[in-house]
Amino acid sequence: MRNVALSILAVPVNLLICFSFGALFLRLLRQKLSFCLAAVLGFFVMLIAFDFCCLPVMLKWRPLSLLTVIWAVLSAAAVLATVFIYGNTWKSFFSELSEELRAHPLPYIVMAVLVLLQIVIVALSYEFTLDAAYFVANVTTSLTTNTLNIYDPYTGDWLDHFEFRYFFSTYPLHCAVMCSLFALNALSYMKIAMSAFTLLLSNMMYYLIGRKLFGEEQWKCAAMLVFAGLMNFFFSSIYTPSEFLLTRGYEGKALLGNVVLPMIMYLGILFYENTGLLARSAMLFAVCAGSTVLSNSANMLLPAAIAVFFLPVIIKNKSWKTFLGCAVSVLPNLALVAAYVAYVHGKFVLYTYPR
Repeated sequence: MRNVALSILAVPVNLLICFSFGALFLRLLRQKLSFCLAAVLGFFVMLIAFDFCCLPVMLKWRPLSLLTVIWAVLSAAAVLATVFIYGNTWKSFFSELSEELRAHPLPYIVMAVLVLLQIVIVALSYEFTLDAAYFVANVTTSLTTNTLNIYDPYTGDWLDHFEFRYFFSTYPLHCAVMCSLFALNALSYMKIAMSAFTLLLSNMMYYLIGRKLFGEEQWKCAAMLVFAGLMNFFFSSIYTPSEFLLTRGYEGKALLGNVVLPMIMYLGILFYENTGLLARSAMLFAVCAGSTVLSNSANMLLPAAIAVFFLPVIIKNKSWKTFLGCAVSVLPNLALVAAYVAYVHGKFVLYTYPR
């Protein structure tokens, strides 16, 4: 029960940290504070910040415990900075939020019950795959050895060099840090906390898209979440985003398919409006850069997805600024693809010990 309780507690803590990073980013871009947008966008900003903290520690062969302290301090600083920077804005923010809930209580109740029901079903379900085993084993290995990607999660053997395929994808190490902070085992945190958090972010994306499509018609947004949930549950076959969401929600690929791709679609809708392109380009860049932390697959998926979603927008609006924003946004992905090709061809190697 202790692990279950702490895993449940980890969900709102993760949400608070992501919201704080997102709120600071929106303030930097001079955009209005929106809870769902700040939470989802903050998830990607948080991943970028974590990568910058993690990589130097990993390259210097320092322990997980050091990274945990660094990340705890930075997360707390982000939360406190958000509280102080927004200052008097919080009163109007919560006032608008409460008015919105009072004006449309039933749609929000339906959406909340729907998300909670999905979380309970997913938390109680069982699924075993080699990829799932790798993620849990990777986090467990980091926790039990107090190291960062030094040992093979499958065998426990010491690795001569860092596997470049996973080097920048430090999402499992972020999970290890959170497990360390909450004194949780890897399986409980991944299966309960991260599966629930992925579902939460995914449904926030459905809601954000619904708001852009239907405006203030909250019942239509609620209906969108209902139908999206039904599609996910009835489209859970061998290798679909729905299958990853419902059975392997703690994996990086699950977040790519169910949070990143809907976010790209949402930003495509924003770009279609052809206003505030600089701020929206910055958001797109944050999503692309943050996605590299989730999985190496993002480096191939994001350029293709942006081409699919944004090419019609570029043609329709005849906007070179949109094209430039997209081109700059995928630079982190393309740079890592080039680096991986160089690594595969033996151009460089990153060892796990001093030489």
